[in-house]
Amino acid sequence: MAGLTGLLERQGYVAAIGAIALPNEPSVRLHEALGFVAAGTYRGTGFKLGEWIDVGLWQKDLAPRIAAPAEALPFEDLFSPGA
Repeated sequence: MAGLTGLLERQGYVAAIGAIALPNEPSVRLHEALGFVAAGTYRGTGFKLGEWIDVGLWQKDLAPRIAAPAEALPFEDLFSPGA
């Protein structure tokens, strides 16, 4: 996942959000080890294995917020000359 956040940073995003079906302690530990912090919970919005479950949101800031951010760089432009 560190590769994914690196790509998001290069594209100009200021935050990454991870959604985790709860409970899922291994996924929570993974996200937190990568610098994500708990940001909220959607109660009873996921449906998995025949039951309604909570979905947790984890956030990692990638860059400072500025008044007027540039448009995000399209993914395919990451691999074009000069990117």
